[in-house]
Amino acid sequence: MFKKRIIYKIILLLILSFTSIIAIQNKSNIKKQIHYHHKKFKYQLFDQTSLKHVSHCQFISCYIKNINNNNLFHSSSESNHIIGSLIDNIHLSNKQLNNFTINQTQINKSSLKSMLIRESSFKLTSFKNSKILNTVFQNTTFKRVSFPDTTLKQAIFLNCDIDTETEDILRKQDVILGFKELEKKATKKSRLSHHPFFNITFKKLNLNHIQFNHTTFDFCNIDTVTLRNAALKNNTLYKTNLSKIQGYQIHIANSTIKDSTITDSNIENATLKNTTFINTTFNNINFDHSNWDTITLINSKFVDCSFENITTNNIRLINSATFAKKKK
Repeated sequence: MFKKRIIYKIILLLILSFTSIIAIQNKSNIKKQIHYHHKKFKYQLFDQTSLKHVSHCQFISCYIKNINNNNLFHSSSESNHIIGSLIDNIHLSNKQLNNFTINQTQINKSSLKSMLIRESSFKLTSFKNSKILNTVFQNTTFKRVSFPDTTLKQAIFLNCDIDTETEDILRKQDVILGFKELEKKATKKSRLSHHPFFNITFKKLNLNHIQFNHTTFDFCNIDTVTLRNAALKNNTLYKTNLSKIQGYQIHIANSTIKDSTITDSNIENATLKNTTFINTTFNNINFDHSNWDTITLINSKFVDCSFENITTNNIRLINSATFAKKKK
């Protein structure tokens, strides 16, 4: 295995040397375009070059470097394949990458921050002297991936296929491998920050005492989850369905919940503060003894909900007349 890695690195260096020579000839042509679709690049240099709108493209033995976050891989970019290449000084944040294949590639002095990477694959790839922070990997494959001199902090891997070699390396870092480890974080009252969740199902989980901060839940399903004494602060929920939630004494603050539904749940003794609900439906919710402070409700409705002994202050209602109505 060690010999194979040495041979691979030698081949990669030779390819990149050849790439830099040919790249000089191609660089001026590449700079003129920023939209690529179903295109194959071989032995080309992308240095401060815009690769913003790229889909279904192949980068073979290329050198990608010094491209800022605004000019590289818009969230509409998908199904791109990077093979036998070098990525250097690339810093991506707050984006979603779908169906990316990164194979036999070295990633140097780069970073991923608050990224969502879905339905992708990393094989024989090395993250060297880099940072992976607050990033969610979903339904993604990792085979023989290494992280020399790389820091991983609050990286979450959900429904991922990870080989033993890579998993052993990851376990030495601050990562969450699967939903069970997410539950373990909750027992430690961990604070998870700046994570993007998209189209993920959280089902039958004990997340009591967990803290989600500056987190987004888009198109998610949260079903039969206990969130007693949990804290949701500065979060955004969009088109997310919550059902059978046990949220006794949950604390929700400075958040926005839009186009979502919450059903058959217990939110007793909860604290809700500085939060906005838009086009949200509450069905069969126990809000007894809860505290509502500086809340905006827009086009939202409450069906068969209980509001016994609640405390309210500075409530703004817009087309949400069913708030605090007695349960029939």
